[in-house]
Amino acid sequence: MEAMVLSNKRSEPFRTENGAANTWLPPRGAPFAFSYNTKDRASSGEFGRLMDHLSVKDLHKTYGDSKSPTLALRGVTFALAKGEFVALRGPSGCGKSTLLHIAGAMDRPTSGEVWLNQRRLDVLDLEGLAIVRRRHIGFVFQSFNLLPTLSALENVALPLSLDGLKESTAKARAAAALEEVGLSERARHLPSQLSGGEMQRVAIARAVAVQPELLIADEPTGSLDSNNGLRVLELLARLNATHGLTVLLATHSAEAAAFASRRVDMLDGRLHPAAELT
Repeated sequence: MEAMVLSNKRSEPFRTENGAANTWLPPRGAPFAFSYNTKDRASSGEFGRLMDHLSVKDLHKTYGDSKSPTLALRGVTFALAKGEFVALRGPSGCGKSTLLHIAGAMDRPTSGEVWLNQRRLDVLDLEGLAIVRRRHIGFVFQSFNLLPTLSALENVALPLSLDGLKESTAKARAAAALEEVGLSERARHLPSQLSGGEMQRVAIARAVAVQPELLIADEPTGSLDSNNGLRVLELLARLNATHGLTVLLATHSAEAAAFASRRVDMLDGRLHPAAELT
């Protein structure tokens, strides 16, 4: 397999919402490898015990108009250290997905702050948020979101190609990611030829192929039977333990949450007062 080295040298700034230049772009010249630094742990400031990798402060999210508002988040403050595997646990409708969407730069809060690796996200314009999503964050959803006419390899390679990588480089990185999740032999198969568990592992391969600083998994076992769900959770735990991948998992299941090293409960748009378990 050819060496997987990124060659695109984009360095142009994107803009914050008020028009100021922000030159924070991810590194594009480092060799590709499943390696995540977990040694940057030190005392942090107001948010917690370790050097915060992801932190949100006093998040509020309101949908609808002033006459009939829906309060999805009500003053959420939360921090995730580099290399942690944290489960956000709560029933449907408690605000888990809203929090994950905001933390993952897919949505903005009504008020509050979002920081990833000491860079503020909630002030970025749409282009800036899109760059963060493409290059810094990996996503795994309940519904897999695979394109039915593309093979497993092509599904994993597509986001890399859309971000400007050469086709050969994108496919090499995709092949390495599929090998990491144990699906090398299924690389040429269409989603319709894969089981639900295999499709979710392809989705995980797609998420880690971008070398994310954070992997967000929103109910990743919700569409799977118990055996395939267990395999997906074991895979996430292995990626975290072996490679130091930072994982934020949303689930309503206590069994799924047990795979995380830390669990946080959520109810009615708020974190539970006694939720964080050490």
